[in-house]
Amino acid sequence: MNESKEKIWSEIKRCFNIEEERRGFCMKLAGKLLRGLISAEEWEAFKSKRQDPVFQRISATNRERASSPAYPYRKGRVGYGRLEQSMLQKEESSETSLPAHVLWKEARVGKSGVPQEEVLHVYQKCEELSQSLSPDDTKGILSRALDVPEYSGRVRGKGFGVTPTSLSIKKGKAPSNRELHARLEAMQAELDALRREREASASTVYRDASDKDSINCTFQPNIPEGISHCQLYLSSPYYRMVGKGKVHNVSGVLLHTRELPAGCLKVSVDIAVEPNAALPYPSDDSDATTVHEAVGSFVAWPTNLICVGYEVFV
Repeated sequence: MNESKEKIWSEIKRCFNIEEERRGFCMKLAGKLLRGLISAEEWEAFKSKRQDPVFQRISATNRERASSPAYPYRKGRVGYGRLEQSMLQKEESSETSLPAHVLWKEARVGKSGVPQEEVLHVYQKCEELSQSLSPDDTKGILSRALDVPEYSGRVRGKGFGVTPTSLSIKKGKAPSNRELHARLEAMQAELDALRREREASASTVYRDASDKDSINCTFQPNIPEGISHCQLYLSSPYYRMVGKGKVHNVSGVLLHTRELPAGCLKVSVDIAVEPNAALPYPSDDSDATTVHEAVGSFVAWPTNLICVGYEVFV
């Protein structure tokens, strides 16, 4: 494998004048371009599998089922992640996500702006269920309203790649008033500690250079274990916040079945503050190269450019 990589890199340098530090990016791009190439044996195996009668029956059944969905998606090539971001920006909301049934309904509204009666019926049922069910209920409100089975490892109405873990959906009973009060006290103590730390460590505070209100944030050397809300920064050409999401500091976590680059953690991008900012580590398994294109997916992000905690507006 290493010999093949060296040969590809030598051929690239023979044709182009490229600095050595750009090798990683060029090899990733070459991997994307060469990914579609297969051998003649692989092509014959592919044809044989597709021509198998069993496969043909399964394919015909799935095509028929997909040809007439009960609640068709109406937003074309706009995925759930970008749709959710545009809705939050339009509402000028400080939230990082929307309820699944709200996003599901909006995704099924066409150019006329009027949802179908069947879609409204499901949405109204979701609203009724949201008033009676616990937030920690293991089966989602949308799944109950649609009366369909839920599959493990997915979240209905949130698009491809979103899992219960990424949304911090955990099984368990609703917390008691005493537990909620204890959590509030702990959060208040944490806020007070963070405020004192920011005041004492002014040198570690960076100011967002956007036209909006500035945001002060202390970069923590140790990211807490588990899943935490975070702000994503870039240091070139200047320090600024480019997105918001969740950092997954979990032992043994992989990014698209691969190990993370050294000094990086896995993050899920929820909101693009600077949409055209380039990703520090573009993924081989995705065409996303900017923060906007990575909304709703997982990417690797340098630990020293991840800020965990709360925003302080000044």
